[in-house]
Amino acid sequence: MISLKAQSPNLEDYLKASPVIQSDHPAISGQAQAIIGTLIDESQKARVLFEWVRDEISHSYDAKRREISCSSLEVLENGTGLCYAKAHLLAALMRSAGIPCGFCYQTFDERGSLHGLNGIFLTELNKWIHLDPRGNSHGADQSALFDLENDVQRLAFPNDPFIGNVVYAAPLPQVVSSLSIHSRIDVPSLELPTIG
Repeated sequence: MISLKAQSPNLEDYLKASPVIQSDHPAISGQAQAIIGTLIDESQKARVLFEWVRDEISHSYDAKRREISCSSLEVLENGTGLCYAKAHLLAALMRSAGIPCGFCYQTFDERGSLHGLNGIFLTELNKWIHLDPRGNSHGADQSALFDLENDVQRLAFPNDPFIGNVVYAAPLPQVVSSLSIHSRIDVPSLELPTIG
């Protein structure tokens, strides 16, 4: 398993609400509670939140949806988002449930285009793990799972390189900017965020 390091030494930074990660919004906290139900165990909560975003929020390309969501609330309301946006919603739900959650990025082409996913800190394991809420289709491996038992990464694109194996406390500015300036997916004019 790839060893992750936190961008910030303060776990509180991975629990904060922001204009993009609206973990304190009643719709987000209400949805988190509805998903978690009566679960108490941290890893069980993380599993059901992850699986809900992965399975219930469609990836925009796969669903042939044209609207672009950026903030966690937009993703929840629209029921769809690109990988980065799905990661924003998962972070908001995790943070609402008291589970530190941040953002990780992989590059997948020669331009340095980014794929967005999450890193969560599980207190019971005392470590960060990757979670990829993108979903399994259109070239993604059938292994985007929550797999603590086997201590292996189960990501949609396991062979793509990570940017520094860092868990960022906030989404990268170029990701937020790219999602914010477009209102609709109009391939090929939509420029995916890059590391450059």
